[in-house]
Amino acid sequence: MSELVAAAAPDELLILPRGKVRLHGIDFDEDFLSELVARHFRRQKWQAKPMFSDAYCIYMRENPSAHRRKFKNVALQAYALFVAQFADMPLDELRHVHITEFRDSQLARGLHANSVRRHINMLNAMVNMAFKHLDMDRLSPFSRLYIRGEGELSRTMAPITVEHLREVKAHLLSHPIPSRLAALIQLNTGMRISEPVLARLDDLVLDHDIPHL
Repeated sequence: MSELVAAAAPDELLILPRGKVRLHGIDFDEDFLSELVARHFRRQKWQAKPMFSDAYCIYMRENPSAHRRKFKNVALQAYALFVAQFADMPLDELRHVHITEFRDSQLARGLHANSVRRHINMLNAMVNMAFKHLDMDRLSPFSRLYIRGEGELSRTMAPITVEHLREVKAHLLSHPIPSRLAALIQLNTGMRISEPVLARLDDLVLDHDIPHL
């Protein structure tokens, strides 16, 4: 309270005995004034504008997929690209023009439209979740965005023939490395790579008329 005393006029504030402070002719308990000051600063902090970084933190805290490494990497990449272009701005200052400029800058650096869409979908999800959790009554300005070239294939897919499959199988059988076993399982079952690689031992059923995974 000594700094407050030094800054005030003598007739406005006076330190009294027994932990009292006289302010504008009224005696206040010093502990009471200290609590008022603390509440003021806490209220100021609470009333600070939520930032885009807050949206990212909320999204990573609340999304059920946030523990997955790929999800975290995609979310962080989209967030980092946006902040690198616009900095960490208040959520209530976000406008549709920001996402159109972001779209154009990503396309200009050579990113395919489908990849830009993935980034924008992630950013849109972040903003929507933040608005919900922060009770901000507004719609995401990142929605309903047109992206030129979206849906177009960036490369042609070669047709898969029986002969091609036989060549792949022969190549796998001639290379005795552990990873070939997962590939051979894929070749014969149509599984995705994660399914045989992450399968447990009890997923393998051999004592059956048709051995299976």
